[in-house]
Amino acid sequence: MKFNKLYELKAGTDGILSLARNNSTLYTAGEDNWIMAFNLLNYKPVSQVKAHMKDVLCLKISPDFKFLLSASRDGYVKQWDLGLKLQYEYEPHKSDVNSVDFLDEKTFISASDDATLRICSCGSKKHKEINPNAGDLNAVKSVGDKIFVGGSRLIIYDKDFKEIKSDDSYIYGINLIKQKENMVFISTSMEKHLEIWNAEKIEKTKKIKFSNWINDMLFWQDKIVIAHNNIISIYDKEMKIIAENDFHQDEVYSLEIFENKLITASNDSYIRIWELAD
Repeated sequence: MKFNKLYELKAGTDGILSLARNNSTLYTAGEDNWIMAFNLLNYKPVSQVKAHMKDVLCLKISPDFKFLLSASRDGYVKQWDLGLKLQYEYEPHKSDVNSVDFLDEKTFISASDDATLRICSCGSKKHKEINPNAGDLNAVKSVGDKIFVGGSRLIIYDKDFKEIKSDDSYIYGINLIKQKENMVFISTSMEKHLEIWNAEKIEKTKKIKFSNWINDMLFWQDKIVIAHNNIISIYDKEMKIIAENDFHQDEVYSLEIFENKLITASNDSYIRIWELAD
């Protein structure tokens, strides 16, 4: 498998930390505090907004594809319509908000360096706060009837936020949680391990050592695409490597897919579009 670069575009003035896609619209955000939207059919900018006072760490499209959440180092989660008009600003955390995920169309959860989770009703000041006693919370993922939370330890909750399992075998903590069907992929930060968990059995099935800290991953067809350092690696479902791209000169922080084209976002402020060819 080969990477053929189709296009590249500059998406801001600093590193791009997060991507989100709704149909043919790509949203980008990062260290310059802006959110930008591009049309992936012609790569033209559609809209942009100075969204936060500090780095935008996470973007998430709502399950009904009607709005976008942004989370920032300024402690805020903000809600935007798809044209990037501000709809709602939620009560801020006391520190960086590293990750958000939706529990359903009306509720989302945010994870912060202030050591708390917030369960928020969309468009409302109503929220519930939980302290899992796991230090800085870097990752949260809703998986079926469970919620996986990553900080200095892994905590798995049921939908009522009753803890059903935890794992504290991490030296430096967890930085990323992703899901494919009933499998949960957990990156263990500076330990440079990737763990694969079975969400139904709530058990670890595999642990793989990487040479670099994993920044992002996505699932495309029957393949797994992983960004680590400036490298993009593609694995088959057995986690055997089948392709690798080290053309980036800086960290790759976020990945997306559109019409079988791979989209990569780098710390050099560029978005690159790749065709993956056999």
